[in-house]
Amino acid sequence: QNNAPISQGEYFVALCPEHAALCAGAGWSRDDVAAYLFQRARLPVRELREAFALRAWAPWMQVLRDDELVPMTERADNIRVLVVGGPGKHSSVIPSWGMTRSVTVPVEP
Repeated sequence: QNNAPISQGEYFVALCPEHAALCAGAGWSRDDVAAYLFQRARLPVRELREAFALRAWAPWMQVLRDDELVPMTERADNIRVLVVGGPGKHSSVIPSWGMTRSVTVPVEP
């Protein structure tokens, strides 16, 4: 179990070049992909309560009904969309360890 959904952590969506090209061909930016996933990647509160009991619950989560759907993170910009790898249609989602923030720096060849 990853605590990112209850700690509002970051998610990294690693798109292969083919999937990234499909998104770009449809006119979607990285921010558009993140916004789409933020709106649709949701879990019922019941599943989070069963998985995490009362550990680290944000105060606003304590008042939700079991059947309410909650986003996997606090806001769309917590979803980082990356293009990685080579040929082959394999993309993945990599959750962070929650309550942490990514740090990025340019890499110069």
